[in-house]
Amino acid sequence: MTKPANPAAVDLRAETRVLTELLLVVVSVHGVFDDHARRAALSHELLQLPERFKDAVGVVIDVTNATLALRAYMPVSLHVRLEPFLEPLPWAWAASEASAAELAFDMSLSNEAPRAEAWIFASVDEALAEVARQCKAAEIVERSVGGAVLRRVQQEARGLRVERYVSDGTSVDTLWVGRSQIESALRDADGNVTWRSESPVLDARGEANAACRAQARLSFVQDGRLLLDLNPESTGRPRSPDWLATFRAAAKVFGLDLSNTPTTDADVADALDACPELESLTLDNTKVTSRSLERIGAAPKLKYLGLEGCKVARAKLKALMKRRPELQISGVWL
Repeated sequence: MTKPANPAAVDLRAETRVLTELLLVVVSVHGVFDDHARRAALSHELLQLPERFKDAVGVVIDVTNATLALRAYMPVSLHVRLEPFLEPLPWAWAASEASAAELAFDMSLSNEAPRAEAWIFASVDEALAEVARQCKAAEIVERSVGGAVLRRVQQEARGLRVERYVSDGTSVDTLWVGRSQIESALRDADGNVTWRSESPVLDARGEANAACRAQARLSFVQDGRLLLDLNPESTGRPRSPDWLATFRAAAKVFGLDLSNTPTTDADVADALDACPELESLTLDNTKVTSRSLERIGAAPKLKYLGLEGCKVARAKLKALMKRRPELQISGVWL
């Protein structure tokens, strides 16, 4: 339970329910949310749910005892903001008649307005029953008010596949195991893959992908070029001691992310020696210092440099910016 500490705080009371052997979480919201501060606080608290309930397989958000005023909320609906954070968990609302009307209006703000009756139920028990049904379904198809398919969820041997469709014809295809994303692909209106990524996560059969073998997150753009991401926040693991060998062996690398690792100036020099044509280098929160800036400035194809949290001298940074005015540098202020 979260106890309100100020007028904008949110009173959330969570309990777990076991329904047909499924661990479900009911989050009951109490209070009046009739101004911007309270609505923003509610949004913030609900967006934290996936981290708080990592073992849950489904969620019901109970607003039967809350007063919602979402009609003046924000251009992006609360429901639409929550969906990506709760995915791939099945979830639903339990709402009073007044709150249900507010939520239905909130959903209508989306360009791909979902059908409110598929998400909003009059009681917690009804919402739980729907979430449990979705947990066990081989396929779930979500449609808009106009009948267009918005989302398709299918259980496969490798995991749970979620396909999201946008009104412009593009789609995002993601494979999950539990709460972990294995792979994702963005397709254009013709079905061509314009971007795809793999994360170092075993699939439901216990099989490793290329990202597992590289101990990195791999992102590919349409022409097959690779961004090698070794940031522990992306991979869920420390940087491998063999990272440099992996980087050297990779083909068509255009980007390298070493953020939140013990990367040194010597590591930067080694990486640029291994791939002089690097276009993107992210070094946020590393041990890199001003000593790397001259070497970085000599990288002919570099277009982006991330230096947030790095100890670099202002004068050295200004010299780099003067030398390479076309280089985009983020995370530093002069």
